[in-house]
Amino acid sequence: MYIPIGENINKKMLVVNYNIDSLLVQIKGQEPIINGKFHEKINVDDSVWTIEDGELEGKKSRYIHIVQTMVYVGHRQMEEPE
Repeated sequence: MYIPIGENINKKMLVVNYNIDSLLVQIKGQEPIINGKFHEKINVDDSVWTIEDGELEGKKSRYIHIVQTMVYVGHRQMEEPE
């Protein structure tokens, strides 16, 4: 999952909280960018987020990259497809 943010945003300015079934992403003091439920449960211990600079949708930008591992009952864990 990729979430565009301003070039001046750093990790100390962000709140990124995820648990087994939900995700909150916001810039401190502002309305949440995302505040919702996942369609499947995730493995929180294997999930990470980073701030990256690169190209997103054909434009140079800064974004939050969130990688979460989905938990499927009766199946091995599978990383979210890109």
